[in-house]
Order: sequence, then structure tokens, then C-alpha cells
Amino acid sequence: MSNAKEFPENFGRTIDGRIYKSYAYLQRENRRSGVPIMNWSEFLKWNQDKRAELEALFNEWESSGYQSERLPLVGLKNHSYGYIADNAFWTSRAELKKPPKIVMACSVCDTSLDQHYSSNGTWIMCSEFAK
Repeated sequence: MSNAKEFPENFGRTIDGRIYKSYAYLQRENRRSGVPIMNWSEFLKWNQDKRAELEALFNEWESSGYQSERLPLVGLKNHSYGYIADNAFWTSRAELKKPPKIVMACSVCDTSLDQHYSSNGTWIMCSEFAK
């Protein structure tokens, strides 16, 4: 007899199925690379707080005919911290494939360089340079 859990054929195409399969993925990542993950109780609590995000993504995935690019997945804000509640969010596979937006920061005042431009496009020196 197999130790694998038996689920209905389309379980992965339900919200509960996505939750279960997403956590199974986190567990595999943890075993493979040692990345920190939430325990199951923490994951369920996190999921309660993020339910609206998951439902919106799930509905898009369902409406698309279950296209793989629309599949809801757990994403990370910062890969260094792992799958912990404050660092995780629901997203789609397509969004995860997009290159990250790189924001250049001023080495003096640590604000985005975009903030050093006025509305007319002229450069504004940060207060540290003005001294």
C-alpha cells in the first residue's frame, strides 16, 4: 500500500488543492536547498490573511482554462529570507518569470535615484551633497 495521499482527480484545480500543492512545493524546496519555510499551521494562518489574493489569482487561472502561466504560486520578496510569512506573497507563474525591477539608490541618502529628479527633469542634490 502506498503512503501517498489519495485526492480526487481535479483536487489540484481547487483552491484547497492549490494551497496543499503549494505547501508541498515549499517542503521540497526546504529539503532540496534548506530554505526556511513556514510550518503547516503558520502557512494556513498566512493563507487566511492572503485569501483574497489567492482567490483573485485562482479565478484568473480558472478563467484562462488553467493555463500554466496563470497558475497561482507562492513568491518571495527576498530570496535570502525563505518562505516565511512576512516574505511570501501569492502571485502567478507569469509574474514570477518577469525580470525584477532594479531600483538604483543614492549611496549618500539611500533614496531611489528617481527621487533626485524634479518634476521638470532637473537633478536635485540630496541634502548630504549640499553641505
